This record gives sequence, structure tokens and C-alpha cells, in this order.
Amino acid sequence: RVKLTAGPFAGILTLVDGCLRVAVPRSDSYLIIWPPEVTLRTDGGDVRVVDAAGRVIARVGEQVAFSGGVLNTIGREGLREAPPDRCPGPYLITGDILKQDRATATPGGAATRTPAVAFPQLAPVVGERATMAALLEGTLTLVDGCLRVTKPGHDSNLIIWPPEVTLRTDGGDIRVVDAEGRVVARVGERVRMAGGQIKTIEGMPKHLLREAPPAHCPGPYWFAGNIEASPSAATPRAGTATRPPAAAPPPTDGLDTDAREYANTFGVDLEEAKRRLRLQEPIGKLGAALAAGERDTFAGLWVEHRPAYRIVVQFTRDGERTIRPYIAGGPLTDLVEVRAARWTLAELEATLAETGRLVRPLAVPATVRLNLQENRVEVHVIDRARFDTALRDAGGQLPAGVVVLTVATPAR
Repeated sequence: RVKLTAGPFAGILTLVDGCLRVAVPRSDSYLIIWPPEVTLRTDGGDVRVVDAAGRVIARVGEQVAFSGGVLNTIGREGLREAPPDRCPGPYLITGDILKQDRATATPGGAATRTPAVAFPQLAPVVGERATMAALLEGTLTLVDGCLRVTKPGHDSNLIIWPPEVTLRTDGGDIRVVDAEGRVVARVGERVRMAGGQIKTIEGMPKHLLREAPPAHCPGPYWFAGNIEASPSAATPRAGTATRPPAAAPPPTDGLDTDAREYANTFGVDLEEAKRRLRLQEPIGKLGAALAAGERDTFAGLWVEHRPAYRIVVQFTRDGERTIRPYIAGGPLTDLVEVRAARWTLAELEATLAETGRLVRPLAVPATVRLNLQENRVEVHVIDRARFDTALRDAGGQLPAGVVVLTVATPAR
């Protein structure tokens, strides 16, 4: 067999709709046409390719490099098995497989260990967390022990996970589960999550992170909010790894589904719903840019859907002047409303953390939450007198900017 020797083509081996592809940064996602001497193995909960001696030479979610050649179209001549129609090109006709991160040499290709995985997380908060509203879609990959979401032609984002999820590495695969044990993300599979991108975390208050990303896991960083369930989340029991599907159904248009739900909720037509949903990415980037670049005056951002759709941005001073270069000529120019506020977002988040530290040990029902719209931290209590007594007995004093509200039941 004559081998093609262009390349190398280096990237992450991914499983997309049942198709094995290599996502090459700043290039493309190539469907792999494998050499005849290798074999696919899917037992043990992961997907890997082994050579004739049983050594793992490629595993989904890990770095791999090939020599070979690229074709935009392919026939059936010379192929033992042609790619199905649901696995489109471009195609990488492999020559030599040059590298496999953390490859094992176990006969039969069984996994013998799981690589150390960094799992940076946001710190938990008492009450409701303020999150950004952009949308990230791509493949969850493991790069040098760092969990990233990759998509050809886009940034590779290091994920800063929300505090309510947990990393699991037993059973031969690497997955993230929620508080109920459901798999919400798995290495090698597509993932979809809300949140926002931050280019750097230098100068970020330490109390905002439960675990900071290690130095070998660089940005850009994606601060994750809600994560949709993994395509393979239907495991027999919580946290149990299952064999990845040999074939996945054709992808559906997620935007159409979300747009229909949005249109029904807010009483707009489908095209207007799609337009607003497409604005999530620039809104998230705006929020991230302001949080990083205008820390001394930025007081938060949110979207109002009724009665008119608008993006509200608060500053402690010079708001109109500050916002102008961030939105000039962009899709948000006519949608932003600037409001004045007393406290910056950084001050509110520090106050939220300090208030939570004071309230958490008290033996009274209470919930601490950040109210961006009112530019304050709130403590919701059932019995104000009992709360005041407990706080005084503990020697505590709430920071400036905190409002105590009596409610029927504290918000969760």
C-alpha cells in the first residue's frame, strides 16, 4: 500500500454523530479513513483504535496526529468499508498514526488508567447565581489533562464548570454528572452549554473560584451556566458508563427547537425568536468584555424580553461613554439601555460571598441572593426578629449594600 505523507494533521479525535473525526485547530474537522491493519474497540466504556499488537493508537477525546492526505470527495474504490452518508468529508486518508496522548500498551486495547483531569469550578453561592447568556456548542475534548470544548474554526474554550456538577472518571471514560447523577457531558461527545467567554482570569477574585485552572490549562475560558444533558445520558444507573453508539441519528436544528419554545413563551414570531437567540453570543461576549475591561465601573448586564427586547447594562459612572466603543457598529448598538448603579458587579459578588459566610452558620431559615436589577444583595428570611437575634449573637454585621427581606418562604 502506498502511504500519503502530507501533514502531520494533529488534533483531538472526536465522535460526532457516530463518525470518528479529528478536529484540527484553525483548520477543519476531518473524517478518518483508517488503515486496514487497525481495529475499532468500543468495550469498556470508551472508543479506541488498536493496532495488530493490541496497542491503543488513538482514543476518542485525546490528542492524535496522522500523516496522510486530504480529499474533499471520495469514491468506493480501494475501500474495505466506505463512509456512510451521515459522515461527510473532508476526508483524511491516513498514512502513519504518529502520536496518541497517554497511549496504553495493554493487549486487547483495554484501558489501564485514566489520565489526570483538571476540573476548575466556580465557587458555590448562597441563592441565585448571575450567569452570562451566550451559547457554546462543540465537542468536549481532553487536551493535556484539560477539558475543553472544541469546534473547527472557533476558539478552543477551557471550561470553568458550575459548582453543582461532578467529574467522574471510573468505568473507562471521562464524564461530568449533575447532582442527580445524570451525565451532562462526556469526553468525545457533543455538548451544549450556556455561559460566557473570558479571555483571562488574571485579577479575578479568588473567592469566585472553588478550583482555579492549572497553569497548563490556558484560556480562553468559558464560565459555564446551564448544561444540556449529554446525548448518551440515558445510562442504566447514575454515573455508569455505557458503550458509545455505533451510529447516531442525523443532527436536528437545535436553533429551531429553541426558537419555537422562545416564540411560544414571549409571543413573537419564529424569525424574531431566532434573531434574539442568535444575539446570545454577542451578548455573552459583551458581558465578558465589560467584566474584564471595566471592572471598576461595570455593575452587571441582563436581558429584558418584555415589554420590549433590550440588553440592560449598568455602570457606577460614565456609562454612556464607556459602552460606546464596545457596541459601535455591532448587532447590539440599538438594543442596549444604560442605567446607573451604586455598586459594581465585583463589589456585589464580594458582598454576596461575605454575606453567605455570615448567614450560612446561623440556625435560621435564610437565603442570600444577588439581585442585579436592584443592584443589591438580598437576604430572604421568614422571621426577621429571629434572624436579627441570631446574627447579633454570632457577632456578625451585614456588609453595606445588603437588604433583609421578610418572605413567606426563602427562595431556593
